[in-house]
Amino acid sequence: MAGAFQPAAVTGPVVTAVMLGARFNVEFIGMLITGCAVMAPRAIALERRSPDQANSITSPALELSPA
Repeated sequence: MAGAFQPAAVTGPVVTAVMLGARFNVEFIGMLITGCAVMAPRAIALERRSPDQANSITSPALELSPA
């Protein structure tokens, strides 16, 4: 999935400049909302597959145990 973010980091500013320069403001906002709507379920699915340690989640039993 990281390979998908790298080209976006490079092309994002270029696409933004072209769209806003051509006054496609509404279309640009629509593209941002669509991108978030597409990525949100993927991020949630990835989070569910990640182990708790990778998400910095500790179990309640570990928090309550004496040191």
